[in-house]
Amino acid sequence: MEETGLVKRERIAEDQRRLLVTATPKSRMMASKIAPKVEEAYEQLESEVDATLLDHLYESLTELIEKIESEVEDA
Repeated sequence: MEETGLVKRERIAEDQRRLLVTATPKSRMMASKIAPKVEEAYEQLESEVDATLLDHLYESLTELIEKIESEVEDA
């Protein structure tokens, strides 16, 4: 992705083994273009899958993201 200009990688000065990866303006523009299609796909999914199941899935994903973020902060 770096070669195509979608992300920028930088070494972290305090720990050269780690990298900071950030989205470039090019990738943010691409994301904004596909956002309506993603929203459409979510709407279709929500119309076909039980709402309770999706709520549990979203809650589980949120918990997973929070756990990962917490571990990254502690590292």
